Amino acid sequence: MSETGEVRATEVPPLRSGRRIATPPGWPAGLPAPGREGWSEEAVAWLLEQAAPGWRSHEDFFRAHPALLARLVRHTLQARLEELRRGYRTARVDLRGAAEPPTLAELLAVYTAEGERSKELARAVQLVADALVGVRWRPGG
Repeated sequence: MSETGEVRATEVPPLRSGRRIATPPGWPAGLPAPGREGWSEEAVAWLLEQAAPGWRSHEDFFRAHPALLARLVRHTLQARLEELRRGYRTARVDLRGAAEPPTLAELLAVYTAEGERSKELARAVQLVADALVGVRWRPGG
């Protein structure tokens, strides 16, 4: 973030109009930048991939209200992060005698890796949620 509070962004290829669209670091790979034709439909599809499988049964609702889908995915990721942290904190005590120390160390590494992956995903979801409500980023900001 710059001194003015703007998010530093990367440029993507120009639109047909020649105008460039920026995406910030952490933008989901393969997801078109906001403003590109069809980007919001692809954003909804991407968000649905991050959501619990049962949410697809509400796909029509979420396609009509993509910001609400983003909100639900954010909340799910926040809960996942809390559970990963709790699991990490309590694993040594809860699994005492049930797992050998090397196995427990591997489990803690899994918690750590999944926590990092979930934080990155939560950032990407937040960026998509912001874009769905009109936030745009300036290249090199």
